[in-house]
Amino acid sequence: MVLKEMMGRECRKPTGTFGKLVARKMNRSHKAVTRWGLKFLDIGEGDRLLDMGCGGGHNLKNLVRMSPYAKVLGVDYSRDMVSLSRKLNRTLVRSGRLEVLEASVSRLPFRENVFDAVTAVETHFFWPDLINDLREVRRVMKPGSMVLIITEGYRHPDFEERNSEWERLSDFTMDTPEEFRGYLKSAGFERVESVEEQDRNWMAAWGRKPLK
Repeated sequence: MVLKEMMGRECRKPTGTFGKLVARKMNRSHKAVTRWGLKFLDIGEGDRLLDMGCGGGHNLKNLVRMSPYAKVLGVDYSRDMVSLSRKLNRTLVRSGRLEVLEASVSRLPFRENVFDAVTAVETHFFWPDLINDLREVRRVMKPGSMVLIITEGYRHPDFEERNSEWERLSDFTMDTPEEFRGYLKSAGFERVESVEEQDRNWMAAWGRKPLK
């Protein structure tokens, strides 16, 4: 239980040697839900893509593979995760296809209308102010572009015991799909949808920045 509690704390902002070990574990454990969720992502070959809270960098490689001519950027507010993502994806970084930056979702270092798609895998739980942070994400997106949130946990009675434990260990709150769609709409997104894999408690939710 002590190890699980330590891992729960590190999920929020992995740091140091143990944090990097946790991030590597998350790279492995999130592969299946990420592969499932990315099926709903609408991107083109030459797009400019952003992964929010890139952690150990597992999703960055996915985005590069999905869009062979895209420029992919990853952002994380943990300096150690930025370092780890760069290390694990060093070939892509050297090629110029991938860039990883230290920044907070609450204040992104990009001008308006830059990105063709934004993804966030298992990170929105830890955003300081979810609706306002979604608005900040919307600011840097091009009109009509898509934000996709992927998670392997949402509020559902069949998973209440497991999810409650992770909420306690990692100090966050899970929401229902209906609640999360409401957050996206409140942040100014339209054409909001969500899909659930109920047997696994997975959810993918997305919305688009209005054209005007």
